Amino acid sequence: MESAIGVLVTQFKAYAGSDGSSDTLSRDEFHRLVTSELRNFIKNAADPAAIDQLMSSLDKNNDGELNFLEFWLLIGHLASKHGGRSAVAEIVSCLLFSCPNDMESAIKTVVTTFLNSSSGKENLNGSGFQKLVKKKLGGLMQDADRASAVKEMQQGLDVNNDGKVSFQEYLTLIGYLANSLSESKTGSSANAS
Repeated sequence: MESAIGVLVTQFKAYAGSDGSSDTLSRDEFHRLVTSELRNFIKNAADPAAIDQLMSSLDKNNDGELNFLEFWLLIGHLASKHGGRSAVAEIVSCLLFSCPNDMESAIKTVVTTFLNSSSGKENLNGSGFQKLVKKKLGGLMQDADRASAVKEMQQGLDVNNDGKVSFQEYLTLIGYLANSLSESKTGSSANAS
């Protein structure tokens, strides 16, 4: 799981760095990322107008670029864009066909980790969340082995206060961890210069 998060960050940085700043994706960088790395997940990935529209929907500050948090919205979008069935079930059915590249494989890992931890259910209960954090995210988080700290984290993620962590709430945690990793890599790059 930690390596999947690392792949998402590394791929973002690799594409973002091709036109200059490794902190943001330009329009051209986003097009290259989508057509190369997410072509199986994004309908009309070869259509520049569709990709422009997708980028505009993600570009919350309207600066014509995507920072990592705006990019992370795409991951959530991929998980929840399908109607009629649960978002998790829809992504799993999409993932069963193939994941020919690192980014799609990383997204698959993020989804299947949730599904395995929740025993295929829509939400993680408290013990399932505790186990997921300790076993799959311990290398990225402090206090992952302290039950009280993990319970507090779960309560912070649980926006609807149902005592469980939904897939969207889980994605919030993964996005936070991925963004922290992205920022630490940016800091490492700046320090190396």
